[in-house]
Amino acid sequence: TDVTSSPGATTNDATPSFGFSSTEASTFQCQLDANAFAPCTSPITLGSTGDGSHTFTVKATDAAGNTGPVTSYVWTIDTVAPTITMSIKPPNPTNDSTPDFAFGADETVPAGFQCQLDGAVFAACTSPKTFGTTADGSHTFTVKGNDTAGNTGQTVYTWTIDTVAPTITLSTKPVDPTNDTTPDFAFSASETISGGFQCKLDAGAFAACTSPKTFGTTADGPHTFTVKGADSAGNNGS
Repeated sequence: TDVTSSPGATTNDATPSFGFSSTEASTFQCQLDANAFAPCTSPITLGSTGDGSHTFTVKATDAAGNTGPVTSYVWTIDTVAPTITMSIKPPNPTNDSTPDFAFGADETVPAGFQCQLDGAVFAACTSPKTFGTTADGSHTFTVKGNDTAGNTGQTVYTWTIDTVAPTITLSTKPVDPTNDTTPDFAFSASETISGGFQCKLDAGAFAACTSPKTFGTTADGPHTFTVKGADSAGNNGS
């Protein structure tokens, strides 16, 4: 008895089919794993079969009642997609316009990975992957790969690139010159300042501050007030 068709050695087909024949007119009996032999005809499609290693066995009996030796085929069913993870990815949001990614799978991906940025076509890639200059805005990086059985796993990461510094404006400030020795300042930014504002007067050190800001008695002479802040992507405006 010969097995003439069978699933691959590792497959994600949970209802595998087999073809078989004999050297003379015969009836056949088939067996899956340790189950009992049962009459069968070629081709035969098995019902839903669980993941793991399996053995399909077939034997033939001719018209005179002679039963030939069994023929067996061993194969593995794997219907579980590989898990692909990113070990390196840009923060969200970020001001890095050449983002880096590193990724891997929990099982062998024999044909390698494929990557996609936004709506571009998938292309072969390796880890780590660095993109060239990428425009401000929302982006989606996808990486996928097939295991030996043909199951496809993929992971997706969406993030925003923002390389534009916030604009900080002074809405209240003393006239120049002024006789006000306790000057007041009010300020705001064109976008959210994630870590809050920092202020300094002249050559002093920057310190956390809020608007409005009033200084204590300040000596006669020229003075410089500076306020700065960073947005959530890390861009500094002042």
